[in-house]
Amino acid sequence: MALYALDDLDDAYAATRSFLLPFEWRRWLRLALVAFFVAGSTGTPSSPFGGAGAGSDTGSGGEFSAAEFDAFVQTLEPLLPLLVGVAVLGVLLALVFGFVGAVMEFVLVESLREDRVAVRLFFARYAGAGARLFGFRLVLGFLGLLGAALVFGLTVGPLVVGADPVVPLLTLVVLGPLFVLYALALGVVAGFTTVFVVPVMLLEDRGVLAAWRRLWPTVRDQWRQFVVYALVVVVVLFAAGILAGIAVAIPVALVGGALALLGVGLGVFTGAFTGGLTVATGLLVAALAVPFVLFVLAVVAFVQVPIQTYVRFHALLVLGDADERFDLIPDQRRSIRDPGQGGTPGATGAD
Repeated sequence: MALYALDDLDDAYAATRSFLLPFEWRRWLRLALVAFFVAGSTGTPSSPFGGAGAGSDTGSGGEFSAAEFDAFVQTLEPLLPLLVGVAVLGVLLALVFGFVGAVMEFVLVESLREDRVAVRLFFARYAGAGARLFGFRLVLGFLGLLGAALVFGLTVGPLVVGADPVVPLLTLVVLGPLFVLYALALGVVAGFTTVFVVPVMLLEDRGVLAAWRRLWPTVRDQWRQFVVYALVVVVVLFAAGILAGIAVAIPVALVGGALALLGVGLGVFTGAFTGGLTVATGLLVAALAVPFVLFVLAVVAFVQVPIQTYVRFHALLVLGDADERFDLIPDQRRSIRDPGQGGTPGATGAD
């Protein structure tokens, strides 16, 4: 039995090379924008949980007494509106980023399908589908947090109220493995939704659940193929993560070192005339962090371009091999596997 996930590794590389080369700045810049949001918004719902110990309120041993706690609250009270505002702003930014990332999933797939990168056009075309995907991801995230809260409440909660620790520990031994399996299942659903359900949504103009119902018979009938894909993609992403880390670390280290030397030089130069560091000098040196952060984000985005392109081409090839009704890239597939048959790489046009 042919294993699509293994057989399509070389084909995905050929498709990625054809799509990205020859190098064009405009195409890569647009792909970097898409890849930045796709890589940042894709993941599995997970919630780390920790423990807390019980203790007596003696005011010693590094613990707060009641008076000290009240004084601490009073010092924070004037800052409460600011802290709430920052928290709300952070949540809103995270939601916006997640929504844009969900729409960019469709932008990426459509770009691979048509062999052109038209971000504004594709974004407007698939904003509604992206909103549905974003809502589905929120539900998965909520289910992940709910499971983590349940495990936390049943294991740490009794310790907080001074219960016998034996029962919570036994509960953790039982629920811990179950929660790992639960989180793994959510991760598989999230990952398969991104790489397999999104193409079905795009191809047949369906919602997330309708696309899952459409795809499920194929997954059920060829479950071995999809299990092998899940194992292969873990290895691929692990190797890609190592390569990406190296590719990001080298330019970031060089530029960071240069900016650090520049900051030290500015501090020494101004200090020689003023007799010491001034506030203006500190602000000037701190301002160097802004272009550095932007440079790091740009490097990460560019490094993600070939990774996201390859991973998504691989998934599209596997999906089309599993069921030709869901083949979004028949021309690219034909041009790679049967170059003498006159296959052409999809629709063409200026980016």
